[in-house]
Amino acid sequence: MTDSEQPKPASDSSAKPWQPPWAKAAPAEPAAEPQGEQTPLTPATLFGSSGNAPNSATNTLARSSSGIDGGGVQGVNLHALLKLAIAMKASDVMIAPGRTPSARIDGDMTPVTSFPVLSVGDADMLLRTALKENQLKVLDETWELDCSYELDDYRFRVNVHKQLRGLAAVFRLLGEEILPPERIGLTEAIIRLTDLEQGLVLVTGPTGSGKTTTLATLVDKINREQAYHILTIEDPVEIVHKEKYRCVITHRELGTHTQNFENALRSALREAPDVILVGEMRDLATIELALRAAETGHLVFATLHTRSAAETVNRIVDVFPSGQQPMVRSQLASSLKAVVSQKLLKRIPKGRVAAREVMLGTAAIANQIRTSKTHEIYSTIQSGFEQGMITLEQSLAELVLEGTADHGDAYDAANDKEVFESYVQSLKSRREGRGKRR
Repeated sequence: MTDSEQPKPASDSSAKPWQPPWAKAAPAEPAAEPQGEQTPLTPATLFGSSGNAPNSATNTLARSSSGIDGGGVQGVNLHALLKLAIAMKASDVMIAPGRTPSARIDGDMTPVTSFPVLSVGDADMLLRTALKENQLKVLDETWELDCSYELDDYRFRVNVHKQLRGLAAVFRLLGEEILPPERIGLTEAIIRLTDLEQGLVLVTGPTGSGKTTTLATLVDKINREQAYHILTIEDPVEIVHKEKYRCVITHRELGTHTQNFENALRSALREAPDVILVGEMRDLATIELALRAAETGHLVFATLHTRSAAETVNRIVDVFPSGQQPMVRSQLASSLKAVVSQKLLKRIPKGRVAAREVMLGTAAIANQIRTSKTHEIYSTIQSGFEQGMITLEQSLAELVLEGTADHGDAYDAANDKEVFESYVQSLKSRREGRGKRR
């Protein structure tokens, strides 16, 4: 199909006729049942009353073809959908049969109403035409697939899976730009972690909490300032670092360059790396090898899905059989240099902001890990403010007092609601006191 040709309507008779995403919004029609206060993505809400797409997106948005070029089916073009999401700074795009595609913007799901409702066949064809032959084989054998997808200079982390209504997928946009530390609110204590020559640094938090962004910024700082060999092992590769200064960078992806984290880490110890980035410490073998690498002169960055520093320590230790746990505590006490646990909140007036708990591997922290007194870690973080440590609740309270985050959102994100409220009141009283003295 040429650029000038109009695509045919989707085969699903219930779907609206396809229209270019940059065209003016059609007059209001009886809408489907509303979903909270969500604002549907339409050309008018996206690009203003003119309905015109940004120039950078126009060429791709203008094309709607079927077949592998663009991963399209009649009425829907995958590239057009992803370009639209990029233009709106969406973090995720969700595709599933029985509804229009949806995008997550500033944490909220929003229907993309300029695209039609997808039939089971449409969703299946749209996703399958975007996958490679070896990826299709994995999908058909296991019924789910994790992979990466590239569109121009943008990368997406993709999960394709079967669900009740058919084949579905989530495309997570990975930042094409690595942001400097000050742009993402990294403290001096976190930035100084890049000066370490060895040890284990963990960035933790739930899915979608900005762990990839934080790690990318730290690795980029090393890349710009050191003459190291940096090895990343990810599922999939999320941020592609270009070699700067005198660094050598090796990217390895599960399923493409290695079969699993365990094999890749075992091989890594013979690949002469200075810095190793492990996408996720998923199991005992991976954790064991990461600890060994940190003990043998490597700086290891890794992630876990834990909510706090103390929970992170317990999670690592509890993975091992009880007979091995004293030895693991000793290893962790000597090699763990920091845990950064973070959560993303809505930024006022728009965007997202991270609240971070920072635990540093001081002598006191190391002793608490070694002697199984992790319940004391929180109080040590509280009293370690001058060393650069901060609890999540302290971080959240500061965001509220700065006017950066909403009090209700911060309250919901706090692990200990009561402690969070006490910090808010304490910081507020302290600032009011300073104001009166002036």
